[in-house]
Amino acid sequence: MRSPTDIQLKRVILDGTLDVYAVELDHNYIYGADYGDIKVWDLFTLGLTHTLRGHHNFINCLQSRGDILVSGSSDMTVRIWDVESEGCLRVLQGHTNFIRCIGVNEKLIVSGSYDHTIRVWDIQAALDPNSSEESLCLVTLKEHSGRVWGLQFDDFKLLSASTDKSIIVWKFLNPVPPGQYKQCK
Repeated sequence: MRSPTDIQLKRVILDGTLDVYAVELDHNYIYGADYGDIKVWDLFTLGLTHTLRGHHNFINCLQSRGDILVSGSSDMTVRIWDVESEGCLRVLQGHTNFIRCIGVNEKLIVSGSYDHTIRVWDIQAALDPNSSEESLCLVTLKEHSGRVWGLQFDDFKLLSASTDKSIIVWKFLNPVPPGQYKQCK
């Protein structure tokens, strides 16, 4: 793109069955989500390739990282998908209300919810089918008094925004304080 005004419409993707509540793209695919389904389109041909099914309510957020896609839903779960095999690799449970936002990096999944909490999940443990459910959630952050509406994180900090009219900056140098794994229960 040569300038901000050098933008051209390539194609409008219409499925006819999808009210889009979340959208994401990676190097190969475009993802669109609605009530329970995630549609996957080829980024280059814009043709629909397949549909990921598993959530039981609206899908509010999507984020891709490498070969996986992570989704958060009003069914109170986070799901990790293998896009190529079209399978759900793991369901992360623990939130008690809608999941509104997620973030993903090589080590962690972070989810924010209407239950006023943020959960930090171990992505490597979640991708290991032999890992116990108890080992997946590393910590639950409970500082907000309203719905967690947005979040961003890097290796050093986590930012969370809430309907309690606050943005919290969390130190994120060591997201798992020793001996605090039980905070997720």
